[in-house]
Amino acid sequence: MLFVIFVPALCAGALLREGQALAPILVRGMQPLGMQSVRAMQENKALLIVDVGTSSLRVALLDEQAHCNWIDSRKYRPSYLDAVTIEQDPEVWWNALDDLLLEAQSWLQGRLSPRAMVLTSQRSSVIPVDRAGRALRPAIMWQDKRHTAVCARLEAANPDLQSITGAMMNTAYSGPKMAWLRENEPEVYEAAYKLMTPAEFMIYRLTGEARTDFTYASRSLLFDLRSLTWHDGLLEAFGLDRDKLCDAVSPGSEVGRLDPAWCKRWQLPEGLPLLSAGGDQQCSALGLGVVGEGRYELTAGTGGYVMTLGKTLPKVYRGTAVNVAAIPGFYNYETTMITCSSAFDYFCRLFYPGLDYKEIGGKLAEAEVEAGAADQEIVVLPFFQGSGSPDWASFKKADILGLDFSATAEDITLACLQAIACEFHEHIDLLEDVTGVPASEVVISGGLTRNESFSGMLASLLRARVLRPADFEASVYGAWMSAAVSLGIMNSFEAASAQVRGQFRESTYRPQSAQSTRYRKILQRYRDAKNEEHVTNSPSRVEEVK
Repeated sequence: MLFVIFVPALCAGALLREGQALAPILVRGMQPLGMQSVRAMQENKALLIVDVGTSSLRVALLDEQAHCNWIDSRKYRPSYLDAVTIEQDPEVWWNALDDLLLEAQSWLQGRLSPRAMVLTSQRSSVIPVDRAGRALRPAIMWQDKRHTAVCARLEAANPDLQSITGAMMNTAYSGPKMAWLRENEPEVYEAAYKLMTPAEFMIYRLTGEARTDFTYASRSLLFDLRSLTWHDGLLEAFGLDRDKLCDAVSPGSEVGRLDPAWCKRWQLPEGLPLLSAGGDQQCSALGLGVVGEGRYELTAGTGGYVMTLGKTLPKVYRGTAVNVAAIPGFYNYETTMITCSSAFDYFCRLFYPGLDYKEIGGKLAEAEVEAGAADQEIVVLPFFQGSGSPDWASFKKADILGLDFSATAEDITLACLQAIACEFHEHIDLLEDVTGVPASEVVISGGLTRNESFSGMLASLLRARVLRPADFEASVYGAWMSAAVSLGIMNSFEAASAQVRGQFRESTYRPQSAQSTRYRKILQRYRDAKNEEHVTNSPSRVEEVK
């Protein structure tokens, strides 16, 4: 059995409340499992999945057929000390894990035999840890931005950063946080045995081994993506000591065996192996079926993300970021949209106070039909916090163009959805260009994709098949896939993906030719407006006007 540690969310197989065992269960898209099936499940070994998230830690028990048998979580919250300082006590994570595993043991007895524990986690928070595994200060969370000045200095001094690490300077990555710690809290830095991410902290506590995997290392700006080793030149440039970092191995590898004391406390088999499945976002892409080139994951949440796989590093990055993927031998190519559903939410609050998303969706569906006949020419530029990939222009602002006295709230809100869909088209177009591999399938997820109008817009714009799976915790199932392949339960990632995806209904969106023609015009208007806005509001143009 595998234990997987993963970020909070619902386990797709569970229709009972969290923490409740599934007797005869109904998994979405499947027939009810009878008592004979339940007995068969009880005879199987299982994988116990633990995901260390930013706001909760969850433990789930999946058998070797990827059926979810048990799941529960413990919520917590980072400390937001001011606008840029965000910390969390790592003992909160450990106590949550201990509490959940004590709870799980009463259900495990006589049902499933643990085969391994599998870990996935948030990726780039930093904890200085002593040799005893104690945190010397609260974790500096991945959202923390107190080191912005350090980032600016390091970026200017390291022009080859992206060609080595796959990413541009970013406050979310762990390396600049470590540099800030050395400069501002030197006594803590010197006392630390290792500077660890949350995954490494849990691995060390569980096994006594100071190890990580390539997916976490590649989110540090200190890791050479070609050699898959820590880069001595960048360590020197950042002022960091190599012996402060954990040894890195391939994702899916065994990173140690659980300490006998923990096995006894949680009534687990002695010597239970711990596998590192990779970072939560890499595992999420895996769970959504991104297991080969040409498959794309599109996440439309507060921010927007597009991810695909490649076997080689790009010749030109063009504002994309590249990390090591959860599948050995592959890289993750990523783009970022800073404001996505948050832009849509702004107009919903402005125009529809008191209405829920279902009611708003109905209004927009009617507006979409009317707009198709009238061909409204309103364009929204959704850059409320600047733009992300590919130009990362913080000066960009949101705007509405083409307004006249006939414009309605529905027209403007619908134009916002269209703009977000157009921006996602541009991100996929960018990744196709950088990877050299056209998208054959785009799996969409995130809150905004529950809006049928928006999902239809994506299908009208994209040349690939668009799929939306039923809601499920993708990172959990991605961690299961990683372990299942590593342990020989599944003979390939494709087979593991088929096993997972066969359990859930998928909605497929196919464009009609008339809609595709209409949305090509909308896309061109959006491009024209964005280009004009860039020229008008760029820093150089503003200075020229002054």
